[in-house]
Amino acid sequence: MKIFSSVKFLSVAACLAITISGCAGIGPQVLVDSRAGYGESLKNSENQQLLVNLVRLRYGEGPYFVGVSNITAQMTLATSLSGSFGYTNGLNSFSAANVLTPGAVLTQSPIISFMPLQGDKFTTQMLQSLSIDKLYLLLRSGWSAGKVLRIVVQSIGDVDNATSASRPISSYVPEHKPFESMSYFLNDLGRDHKIKMRLIEYNKSSAIEISFTNKSSADDSMKLSQMLHLSKPYTKYILSDRVLDSAPENVLEIRNRSFLGMLYYLSKGVDLTDKQYASESDVNATGFDWREVTKGIIEVHATNVQPTDNDIKVFYKNSWYSIDASDEDSKSTMVLINLIFSLQAGEIKGMEPLLTIR
Repeated sequence: MKIFSSVKFLSVAACLAITISGCAGIGPQVLVDSRAGYGESLKNSENQQLLVNLVRLRYGEGPYFVGVSNITAQMTLATSLSGSFGYTNGLNSFSAANVLTPGAVLTQSPIISFMPLQGDKFTTQMLQSLSIDKLYLLLRSGWSAGKVLRIVVQSIGDVDNATSASRPISSYVPEHKPFESMSYFLNDLGRDHKIKMRLIEYNKSSAIEISFTNKSSADDSMKLSQMLHLSKPYTKYILSDRVLDSAPENVLEIRNRSFLGMLYYLSKGVDLTDKQYASESDVNATGFDWREVTKGIIEVHATNVQPTDNDIKVFYKNSWYSIDASDEDSKSTMVLINLIFSLQAGEIKGMEPLLTIR
């Protein structure tokens, strides 16, 4: 019986050691898996919230934002050890057999708190034009200047960028082609290092200075001046939101959209399944298709059947709205507009938790 006790003790000890050593690696791996999982879920949730708000705006409804205020997850590890034992003891021999099975169950109990983003400060930020400083930050952070300017800027000088698209409903056909051409020309000049941009102070406020480099040609300067409707070419241009009447011709007033204005603008890229609503709301007698305004920036498809291969999709008003998985332009726009939302919203606190999910 002493031999049996020793065998039993060693077997149990060995199994417990194996179980404990295996559990030692669970903690770090759970952290990796949980962080990746929650991060992916939050990203998808933000994209869905943005998309459904674009659809709401396209239908003339108001947007609504809900933020995730807190995520708390409690991990519980329960271990077990089960088995069977048997032995035979003859006159001249002794044998023992042990079958021990260790086990471990890891459970996770997340608590997610949501809160509405509203109130005076948040609303003010949503209605406030994006500052020159933030525009410059976006232009210098690697984003396409053409895309940033089309989404953020409403006009430069007297070159208009679909101002009427920044409001809920309009029967006025927007002028947008000249601005699009100019924005992409500036993008090409920057890509070829023919111009450089820097943030300066003008009239006691931030401004963006655009100057030609020695890699540019006289034709480049002439083409830009013509696009800006100026009388002659310049080697330097200043974009400011505080332009005096006495300012030189190459100092141009720039007017940026508010974040809400950007959303209204991008919502024009939503394909409506309710054609009756579309015809009565803002498609005028000329049959203008408002999706032309956001062509190359964002395209939201509407179907009656749930898409199977689209990354970003929402169900609204008995239809599915989605962005194609292969549409890199639209997906990068979603990333950009979420980034701008973070810039504008800042550290604004929401109201008390609207919903807590355990």
